[in-house]
Amino acid sequence: MRQLILVLSLLMVLSSCGSRKIKTTPGVALVALSPRLIIKEHGEINRNFNSLSGRMKIELVTGDKVTSVPASFRMIKDQGIWISAFFGLAKALITPEEVSFYTSTNKTYFKGSFEQLSTLVGTELNYDLLQRFLLGYAAVELKAQRSLWEVTNNFYRYAMVDKKDRYKLHIDIEPGSYQLKNTIISEGSGDGSIKIEYLGYQKIDGVSIPEHLKLSAEAKQFNSTLDIEYKNLSINRQLKFPYKIPEGYKEIKLIND
Repeated sequence: MRQLILVLSLLMVLSSCGSRKIKTTPGVALVALSPRLIIKEHGEINRNFNSLSGRMKIELVTGDKVTSVPASFRMIKDQGIWISAFFGLAKALITPEEVSFYTSTNKTYFKGSFEQLSTLVGTELNYDLLQRFLLGYAAVELKAQRSLWEVTNNFYRYAMVDKKDRYKLHIDIEPGSYQLKNTIISEGSGDGSIKIEYLGYQKIDGVSIPEHLKLSAEAKQFNSTLDIEYKNLSINRQLKFPYKIPEGYKEIKLIND
């Protein structure tokens, strides 16, 4: 679980978007609706864009250690995510095929596939899943089967269990706005969990984008929180990903704890 948290934290730090806040719908009376209607309303939220760019403020809390990172961000939907942190001292590029980053402070770099990361953490990770988390999409395709839905904590909750009982997934959708509010992933063994909270959304030229994300991870001997606020977001600009690992940098090898 600890490695899963670290990798998800890394991937989320290396991707996102942001700007002015449009809050989710408060005080809407929660009434029992058909799953088909909830799925329809959630699916009709406008998320149609080609590219995103802007800045972000990232805060990672692990135990007593707090790390704040300013960063610039670019995304071409379904193609790649680029980030420049610490005013260019660290850069990263994520594509559907590869995850890569380097840091000038200690002259190191990492380059690997999502398949390698999936093997490391024992859970499937891929570019599409990362993009879904970052853009406020459901992590899985929602099904209209009534046994998978319930009303809880003033949300419409979609709850499923992996066929091999490796994990449990809860997806909370807010009434009124039908935006994604929480995604909760719990290990089937009960050893740990990850919760991704969407603390607000924004609309840029009619496109709905998360404004503030918070990832909380809990395990037996490990707790971590990743908080991302987005600044100065623009959509549909022509973007490039300037990225080249400098010569002489040492490769980071990921190993199991």
